[in-house]
Amino acid sequence: MNLALSLRLCAFAGMVAGMLASPAAAQDAARGAALYLQLPGGQPSCVECHGPDPLGNRNRLLTAASGPEIIALAITKVGAMGYLGELLDERDRSDLSAYLARVNAMDAAPVVIWPRVLEFGRVGAGAVVPEQAVRLLNAGRQPVAVQPTLASAAGFGLRHDCPPQLAPGATCTAHVALSSADTGRRSASLQWLGDADGLPQWTRVNASVETVAAGALVAAVANIADPTKYSSQWPSIEGYGAGRRPRSATVVITKNDGGMIGFG
Repeated sequence: MNLALSLRLCAFAGMVAGMLASPAAAQDAARGAALYLQLPGGQPSCVECHGPDPLGNRNRLLTAASGPEIIALAITKVGAMGYLGELLDERDRSDLSAYLARVNAMDAAPVVIWPRVLEFGRVGAGAVVPEQAVRLLNAGRQPVAVQPTLASAAGFGLRHDCPPQLAPGATCTAHVALSSADTGRRSASLQWLGDADGLPQWTRVNASVETVAAGALVAAVANIADPTKYSSQWPSIEGYGAGRRPRSATVVITKNDGGMIGFG
């Protein structure tokens, strides 16, 4: 192989690597995060069968991180997934696989993010809605740069306490607020940028603001990112391991005319 050809091949390899690391590739994964929770037309989404935490690998979900062809094969082989054949095109399958590949990278990453999905649920128009929180733990041995941002954030707000460099063993919190002034379904992606292995990552945010008749029941989910209420949520770095992530929360059903029913 002559020198000129070698240089051209190296340049091409560098261009491909740059494309794979570009914002466009990251945006594909962000779109996949959106599809995971909510499919077009209100059809049952991946979260229905695989749960809100993809890292839990329910029903061998993370095999789809190997490529979109795995999703296509599952659609043809698994009867319950057959309806997805008409809903997910090649781009959709590719974006879902890209998102799951990013989730898969979290298993060995020095950062831990919980929860993976924020669901405000159905909210009455004009209601006072508590903020939902997502926490990031630096479980590694080196400081990491972390920056949470909101994409497609109409109707949502964000504040956070993440420093420029998050120390080993430290956590920071992103608080997402929902405006209930206007009715309609809305969604956003809370993107975690930074220099740690496993980043960027996405936390999907969903809500539906509706006109609620008097006496209707409204569900409110407890803030599961509050470590003072869930002592097992953020174990020590030494004790942290797969399978120790929280899997439950307390749900309170409140009648908007004053009555209350609670169950956990």
